[in-house]
Amino acid sequence: MQKNGALPGARYVLAFRQLENEIGPAEFQDLRRRLQKATQAMWLFREVGLYLILCGKKELWENQTKRVAADKTGLHGVIVNAVHFVDPESRQDHLSTSSWGSLEFGDVRRIAKVVAEELQPPAPAA
Repeated sequence: MQKNGALPGARYVLAFRQLENEIGPAEFQDLRRRLQKATQAMWLFREVGLYLILCGKKELWENQTKRVAADKTGLHGVIVNAVHFVDPESRQDHLSTSSWGSLEFGDVRRIAKVVAEELQPPAPAA
């Protein structure tokens, strides 16, 4: 867990989940509850920003990107700053981020860039 950021006392966590089945809103909320317990996050006093990477075949997540998405409000102990769906085989991805106007939290663009670079095919040997 990173304990510094743009805001004083900001706490962030990066979570990775391998998808074997389609993920739905109920499983997504269960994951948030488990992370809230593990980080002892509490709305208003001990919030945690989450960057979630869900990795699996596109067929498992392509119909869920609107229902399993970053938060539109910060009214949670674990605030989902980003949900990044990734298919390592097809190298396709979908990124959902939260923002307040033009302000984004948790370095989501920097993390997304690192993920995108890892998805790129390896350079041919010279």
